[in-house]
Amino acid sequence: MRRTVRAPVILLVLAIVLAMPFAVFHLLGYREYVSALSLTLPSGDWQACQVRCEAYLITYFIALLASPILLIASGLLACWERLLRGKSGTP
Repeated sequence: MRRTVRAPVILLVLAIVLAMPFAVFHLLGYREYVSALSLTLPSGDWQACQVRCEAYLITYFIALLASPILLIASGLLACWERLLRGKSGTP
């Protein structure tokens, strides 16, 4: 019998995958480059600072906005499926 992957699991994995680049950039120390928004650049090449700032901000907003929505949707969908499964009597 072929086992199918359920939608809540896919949403959960997608939320984790979308949050991973932010975690990597945060661990690499890209947060200090966000100071470029207030025109106080860290030492080094300004173009590299700009790229790191943009990468950090883009992944930050994806992790902040998309991941929680996907996590909530995954939980609601899992509850909905469990509720429907309980009503129909199928395991």
